Amino acid sequence: PDFYCHVASFTTTNLNVQYKLSPNLTLRGAILNLFDKQPPIDVGTYGNSGVQTSYNASLHQAGAVGRFYSVGLNYTF
Repeated sequence: PDFYCHVASFTTTNLNVQYKLSPNLTLRGAILNLFDKQPPIDVGTYGNSGVQTSYNASLHQAGAVGRFYSVGLNYTF
């Protein structure tokens, strides 16, 4: 049996940018699911077990929980 819910396919828009601050240092950033499109899933049904440590693999798919931000620096030697 399949213990995890299924998230149907859906399309999102992502944004990735980077800016070279110096020859060795690059600032980078990303926004996944830029427009915060809601996935075709009922989180109340599939993700609300009432247990703090519950894990549902379907909810950890890219975009399944909404917008995601990341920022970082890359330094090359």
